[in-house]
Amino acid sequence: MEELVKSLTKKEQFVILIDGRAGSGKSTIARDLLERLNCDIHINLDEYTFDKTGLFDQVNIDKGFEIDFENTEYEVVRVLKDCRGSKKIIIEGCFSFGSFNFGDVTKVWVDVPKETAYTRLVQRELNDDGRKHISKSDIELSSIKWQEAEDRYIKASDPKSQAQFMIRN
Repeated sequence: MEELVKSLTKKEQFVILIDGRAGSGKSTIARDLLERLNCDIHINLDEYTFDKTGLFDQVNIDKGFEIDFENTEYEVVRVLKDCRGSKKIIIEGCFSFGSFNFGDVTKVWVDVPKETAYTRLVQRELNDDGRKHISKSDIELSSIKWQEAEDRYIKASDPKSQAQFMIRN
């Protein structure tokens, strides 16, 4: 992490994409970078993948949990256009390397064992007040399906090889 911070500290403008499994610690790392690098914008892609029920919105269980990248990218680009003049931007979320093609970006992969990510994900969902109405078994099933989508993404896109920085968490 120190190497990443050092590489960006003197830059006046940058976009950081932070990718990794759900439960890997992307949001925690993004909040740390936001403060340390004095960033203007932090976009958490979870805001674009959950609906009011607390279950995945742009995700179709029957089709194996595929994210609607086109709509998500449109929404995030719309937010960025509303924030013209912003020079230091962090975008974080699962599948973010596959979602955006902004050209000159710094890509960070947060690496964590799959089992650890699953445990953190289920625990986080169970502790979320907005999801208290969802049963533990539904959260576990949803988390398994989500990890299956992550596995397909990792196999197809090899995001680790795209990252300029890897943070083991």
